[in-house]
Amino acid sequence: MSEASEYAAFRVLPLDETCRELNRQYILPASYKRNNLFLVDWNENDFGTLDFYDLYDLFYPRVNGGQIPYGMDDNLGVGAVYRIPEDEFENVIQRYINIDSGTLQSKTVFYPEDGTYEYKPRGFYEVEYPEYPYPEVVQYTENSDGTITLTVNVVFPYAGIV
Repeated sequence: MSEASEYAAFRVLPLDETCRELNRQYILPASYKRNNLFLVDWNENDFGTLDFYDLYDLFYPRVNGGQIPYGMDDNLGVGAVYRIPEDEFENVIQRYINIDSGTLQSKTVFYPEDGTYEYKPRGFYEVEYPEYPYPEVVQYTENSDGTITLTVNVVFPYAGIV
């Protein structure tokens, strides 16, 4: 019943400064909060169960410089549903993810008759963890095609994963 932590993590080996910078630049901005970008297996040939609505929430402020204008309904018992114009939704997602419009439309609810994506803001019923994993890039490889492959170790005290 004490408030002492069950776990303590100590880095024994020094972490390369380039790894720290890659972590700050690529992993921490997306983090693990309210998205599954780093939690599911996906690639540009198979997006798997990547949640593009959560990515829209994550990327919208970066692309548009402000908060998402599509909020929850004032009546919390009613779920707000919006239709976002195709070019607005795709501009946000495609700025960070290399996905064509047809594939994005197949992975979301898209209405071709008016060219809109259905969007439902997160509600109070969607429970979040009180803590999120702590990532560290521990290794990287610069690929011949100009991309970088990162190896990330994650500590997640809430789930007891180290």
